[in-house]
Amino acid sequence: MVPREVGKAFSRLVGACDQVRRLTGSCATAIGLVILVATLAGCAPPTDMVDLRDVPQATRDAMLQMPVLPLGIAPPVGVTWFGQIEGYGCGDTPVAASDAAVQQLQIKALMVHAAAVVNVLMQPADGFACNAPYGAIATGATVRSS
Repeated sequence: MVPREVGKAFSRLVGACDQVRRLTGSCATAIGLVILVATLAGCAPPTDMVDLRDVPQATRDAMLQMPVLPLGIAPPVGVTWFGQIEGYGCGDTPVAASDAAVQQLQIKALMVHAAAVVNVLMQPADGFACNAPYGAIATGATVRSS
């Protein structure tokens, strides 16, 4: 016996195929569209990216002053934890991808008025999300002055 929820999902898929068949004449077209959408959705970066080309120079200068402390380095004295932050970067080399990920952390931390980003951990990622050979994900915690 098929569980009720699975039956509902299957009937929705059959109904969608019937509607597309009426419009295009083929259920294979509907399946192809579903695969296309799933593939394109898989190419999106795993986190929001700020386009730094649109950021004013004064903001970029302030962003570069944002301290980024790697995992294991003690946070500054007198700060309170604010929240997790994540940056995704792409580049032609692993170093360029890591630099871009750190810049994303810096601009996002600046946007939430953080004092620093601490416990930063870098991880490699695929560059397919932005058509680059290399990708990197930087995660950390933002802190504010108390």
